[in-house]
Amino acid sequence: LGANFFVQKGVAVNPKSIYFGDIDSEIAQASVILTGSNNSFLISSVESSEKRFSPKVEKVRDGEFRLTVTLNPGDTKGTIIGSILVKTNDPHSPTISIPVQGYVR
Repeated sequence: LGANFFVQKGVAVNPKSIYFGDIDSEIAQASVILTGSNNSFLISSVESSEKRFSPKVEKVRDGEFRLTVTLNPGDTKGTIIGSILVKTNDPHSPTISIPVQGYVR
């Protein structure tokens, strides 16, 4: 008899990155879920390394947040790469860097 289980220390990000894939030159959105190891987990700030990525955080329930990233490519064509830096109150995960990538046709 076997068993599988998940052990979490710190904040889990699911999925681990955001990939917009191939998009037209229109605004696109994608999101990830951040889950803390306890209900007192909070996000203190989010910032983007790339001006065309706009992050927004909303609380789903205690200990769980949705990070939605909006990509506004403007006149840019080609690959856009950046990251979102999330600061938390979790001692095991005080800062989390989430890679973000997209390709504008």
